[in-house]
Amino acid sequence: MKNTPPTTDPVSTLSAEALLEWEANAESVLRGVAHALNNRAASMSALTSLCMEPDYTPQATSKLLATEVDRMRDLVAVVRAVGAPRGDVEAFEPADAAQSASGVIAMHAALRDREVKLNANAAPVRTYRWMFVRGLVVLAARAAPNRSPIVLNVTERDGFVIAAADSATGRSPYLAEIARAMGGEHLEEASGFKIPTLATLRQREGR
Repeated sequence: MKNTPPTTDPVSTLSAEALLEWEANAESVLRGVAHALNNRAASMSALTSLCMEPDYTPQATSKLLATEVDRMRDLVAVVRAVGAPRGDVEAFEPADAAQSASGVIAMHAALRDREVKLNANAAPVRTYRWMFVRGLVVLAARAAPNRSPIVLNVTERDGFVIAAADSATGRSPYLAEIARAMGGEHLEEASGFKIPTLATLRQREGR
């Protein structure tokens, strides 16, 4: 398959079938977020009660409060990741995008009890970061239904970045279509996708 530049309007190119596949995953993530928000609310309630105690001191709760604020920020980042697509084509490190995907995967209700390992020591790419992150989430969600860890590998091979998972092989409408929108292709036999590295794109552009 010949690779093409990333699509200028990727959302409009996705089929109803692909969008439904992503929607199912987004709903699972939001269920996980709702569960986490309940936990945060309970923690904040406990901190409020602690502040009412006669022997209350600010130092006793400052670290706990800071931790809760950080957790809330993490939840905001997850909601943004599964919300309306943001951003145009950009250059980024796959490892950074994989870290963002880890936060989303951790909230996925269907993956709550699964260990997910992300290995993303690969060359920079230039495409839609939000789409790359969602691709990793879908790969994890397609994992075989057992208790073994889910492993997502992002590695450089033949001038491309490969994202593959220990997950069900076969056609995924969402992965197939976002891979094409990112200027790459879906790898059904490896349950993943591949896209050009930034260096490969620059070569093609004569830089």
